[in-house]
Amino acid sequence: MPTNVATDTPTQKERRLLGLWCISTFFPAVGLFVYLPASTNPEFEHFSEEPHGFTAFLTLCLILSLGSLLKSKGPVFTDFLVRRMRVGSATATVFFVAYTSYVYSFSTLPPAPNAPEIGQIAPDFTVQDPEDRTWTLSEMTGDTLVFFYRGHW
Repeated sequence: MPTNVATDTPTQKERRLLGLWCISTFFPAVGLFVYLPASTNPEFEHFSEEPHGFTAFLTLCLILSLGSLLKSKGPVFTDFLVRRMRVGSATATVFFVAYTSYVYSFSTLPPAPNAPEIGQIAPDFTVQDPEDRTWTLSEMTGDTLVFFYRGHW
């Protein structure tokens, strides 16, 4: 069986390892850019409400990327290539941290403790309009109420 005589010709194992590194580095690097448009699309509402499966996939990819980097030994993996792989894996790690920070810190809100469920009758409340008139919900039976509350946090 012929062997690789030239040191710069990658073996099948080295090609698979480099391919695995490329694919597994790509997904964590673009995870945030996939999540953002998908999370705002009503057809993918479950995607933003339950991101745990996608996060697990990105985590697995990042582990494979870093593992492939650690296994990259041999004449094909020159110092130049290994440095580029380190930069790629580090970039994927930074973007993965940005993704998890956004998804688990900024995009989820804690549940409101006294919020009514959908379909329940709204609790009675009183508000003042810009002309200092007071409006109470219970006094508006039979009327249509449009209420806009602007928060400035």
